[in-house]
Amino acid sequence: MLLILLSKHKRIWAGTRDGKIFYWMCRFCLILCLLETWGFFLDGKLFPGARQIALVCNTIIMLLAVPLSYLWICYV
Repeated sequence: MLLILLSKHKRIWAGTRDGKIFYWMCRFCLILCLLETWGFFLDGKLFPGARQIALVCNTIIMLLAVPLSYLWICYV
């Protein structure tokens, strides 16, 4: 996802409506992947605040799945 977002060909597809939707889907996917990784590493950790951070990560994952699904439908 990071390579797609940093690609020099971004200018070509970022100008169209489909390109903008694809770009936002890539952003959401990158954020979701990072949050999922953080949540996975925090699972079962016992330091103070680990459970709360994991809950926040999982909550954000569930909230961002909705706009990602909507963008996917619009893109298709």
